[in-house]
Amino acid sequence: MAENAWLNFRCETDKKTRIATFRHVGSEWLLSEVGADTVPEEATMPGRVTMTGSFGMAGDYPGCPGCGADKYVRCHCGELACWRSTTTHHTCPSCGNHGKVEGAIASLDAMEIG
Repeated sequence: MAENAWLNFRCETDKKTRIATFRHVGSEWLLSEVGADTVPEEATMPGRVTMTGSFGMAGDYPGCPGCGADKYVRCHCGELACWRSTTTHHTCPSCGNHGKVEGAIASLDAMEIG
């Protein structure tokens, strides 16, 4: 049975926070869904559980519900956000940092794993 994890996820375009679901399949965490409902700005993440390993995309991932972006990135500030893989750069909707997308994600902080 696959293990799931839930994380905050921000849309680069509409800057709204949603909940992303990752499935643990084999040795990889796969982004499988980002909920359409937004999380209120004043909401706080209840806890942090570190996820480690490889990170990728589920084959049936439909894209960001806010803008349709096909991939995701983790900023140096630690936040997870959508990214259009047709571009080489990303602007973080959380902190405003702008830079070239490179490297691989080694860990993420989840709200819950179950």
